[in-house]
Amino acid sequence: TGNGSIGSIGVSGDLDFGSNDCGGTAAAAQTVTISNPGNAAFTFEAALAGGAASPYTFSPASGTVPAQGSVSITVTPKAIPAVSPVPGTYGDSLVITPSGLADNSPKTVALTQSARGAIITTSKASVPFGLVTVGKTSNSDFTLVNAGNAPIDLTLALTGAAFGVTPASVTVAPGANQSATASFSPQDISPQQGSIALQAGAGAVLCQPLPSALQLSGQGQNGGVSFNTTSLDFGQVNCGATGTARTFVLTNSGNAPLTWSGTLGNQNSPYTFSPTTSTVAAGDSVTITVTPKAIPATSSTADNAFGDELTILTDVVGDQAHVISLKETARGAVLAFQPATLGFGSIAAGTTSQKAVQLVNSGNAGVGVTYSSTSAAFTTSPTSGTAPAGGASTVNVTFVAPAAPGAQSGTVNVSVGVGEALCAPVPAGVAVTGTSTTGQVGFSPSSLDFGQVLCGKQGAAQTITFTNTGNADYKITAPVLSASAPYTVAVSPADLTVKAGGTLTVTVTPKAIPFPSPVPGSYGGTLTIGTTVAGDTAHEFPLTESAQGAILSLVPVAYGFGSVPVNSAKVIQYTVTNSGNLAATVAINNNNNASFTFGGATVNGGSSVQGNAQFLPTQAITYNGTATLVASNTTLCQALATNTQAMAISGTGTATSVITVAPASLAFGAVGCGTTADAKTVVISNGSASPVTFTTALNFGTAYDIVPATGSVPANGTFAIQIKPKAIPVPSTPGAAYNDTLTITTDDPQN
Repeated sequence: TGNGSIGSIGVSGDLDFGSNDCGGTAAAAQTVTISNPGNAAFTFEAALAGGAASPYTFSPASGTVPAQGSVSITVTPKAIPAVSPVPGTYGDSLVITPSGLADNSPKTVALTQSARGAIITTSKASVPFGLVTVGKTSNSDFTLVNAGNAPIDLTLALTGAAFGVTPASVTVAPGANQSATASFSPQDISPQQGSIALQAGAGAVLCQPLPSALQLSGQGQNGGVSFNTTSLDFGQVNCGATGTARTFVLTNSGNAPLTWSGTLGNQNSPYTFSPTTSTVAAGDSVTITVTPKAIPATSSTADNAFGDELTILTDVVGDQAHVISLKETARGAVLAFQPATLGFGSIAAGTTSQKAVQLVNSGNAGVGVTYSSTSAAFTTSPTSGTAPAGGASTVNVTFVAPAAPGAQSGTVNVSVGVGEALCAPVPAGVAVTGTSTTGQVGFSPSSLDFGQVLCGKQGAAQTITFTNTGNADYKITAPVLSASAPYTVAVSPADLTVKAGGTLTVTVTPKAIPFPSPVPGSYGGTLTIGTTVAGDTAHEFPLTESAQGAILSLVPVAYGFGSVPVNSAKVIQYTVTNSGNLAATVAINNNNNASFTFGGATVNGGSSVQGNAQFLPTQAITYNGTATLVASNTTLCQALATNTQAMAISGTGTATSVITVAPASLAFGAVGCGTTADAKTVVISNGSASPVTFTTALNFGTAYDIVPATGSVPANGTFAIQIKPKAIPVPSTPGAAYNDTLTITTDDPQN
């Protein structure tokens, strides 16, 4: 019997060192434990399957594991290389071979580890943009690829001012793609180079170097503009003439065609040009001709008065407007007299006076001139000369006053030679005047008529105007009125002077027409005025004025109507006479009794009107009263007579008669010669209580018979009488009248 001794082996599990950054620090060492649960020790040897190339080291390589004990082997991984595939081949096996065991078969421990980091590639190595129009932008996309197993932040660092990139930074996830865009915006036509370099962000882990910078290239495409001049000077051109055309050249110095067009600055430019637009190939040029228009015959000679600007615009990107200055000046003389008029005033006859006139030339070309006068009273010296450019020529004008007094006038003219350059018409001549002195009396009117003026009123003032058409002052003498002339006189100006060419006013004011006044009255007079002019006699001005108004008289100035039957009217005629010269409306007012009435009328000056005073009693009594003559719508020149202001009126009413006759008239019509018209009847009615006796009478008694001629009308009765026409005689004048009046008289005391 006995106890056998034998060991047994136990090995801990595989070791995983995880994922580790490329180029980073090696992962921490781990241990493999060999245990011996048996009761006998055994030995072992350990080796890496990868041998010397293994990415691991370990220790110890051999040893004894005691019974019931254990031994640890430390395995240390090497650092992941900076450049490494991902995840890379970093696995191995630790082989432990025991001895002294019943089963000495090797034990294998798997060792694992992987590389961690980003691996970046680009889809393009370069971006050639080629030709791009200046001012435009061309884009090109590219892709960033992360073939690694870690994300990475990248900055896209750009060089080259004409280039751009978006986005400027990105994060590329493991196994992912990220798009970006490169752009080219040329500002000129020079070739451009640039790049986009990838820069890893802080903490980034790369398992491969970043790719080389993305190369960028491109060139701007544009036309180029240049001119052989910026101004054209056409010089001085005579007014009325045309300057010579000039040219300039536009050159395209760029690498693309350009199109241009031109515009003149002034709407009514003094130029034309050709061509006005065209397209110019790269490296080519165009000649532009500018032609001036004719200078007008009348023009300003100011420097460059006919200038303008020709503006050239192109489609070249970034090009500005080009201005070609066009200069031209009109050439010629511009003449003007200074002064334009020349007055010598008044000088004694036979004497002379001299004054100077300048012919000013404000133009830019001198001219030869000749002077002349239209009047023999004025002469010029010199008679010819030169008016220099920007200067003046002086001519002396002499006035020789003629023996006869009076005004003289003329014109001093200038003329220029044929072919001289003028930029304005030859000026109008200088008006020259001079006078021999003397005075001349004139006045208006020669008499003053103040017309008819209402009594008690004042007429309007009138004036006499003295004039002096001569060339020397004179005075008037103080005005003198005839004796008792009812006027006042005032003179303006008060110094009584009538200046040459001036006037003086004599104002005559009538005094008020008195009241009372005769009509027309005597209100005239004479105004006498003399002057200081030699040989002039005193001037008499008749003054006339008359009174205007009504002068009224009345006949009768008392009215006694006597006895008048009640309710019967009696009329007394009166006459109003107007011995004045103004119409008046007259009336007689009954002051206190309505039984008396008076008519009214308008009586013209120098005439009379008749009116009726009527008494109409309504009772059988005596009536008394007064009446007043009144005037209206007029002006009186005499007060109404006092005996017309309280005229006595009287009358007595008596019982009324009751005798009536009907009809009041008879018409027998036209009756043939030699024949007799039919008789007609007149009826006498008696409304009283007593009979009345009547008689009849014809005014002529030759054409009619009355049957009966007398008779008695019973109380409250009637009586008919026959009116019988006699035969119309033969011969008789056709149309002759056979009229008469029948008067019937009764013994009725009231009738």
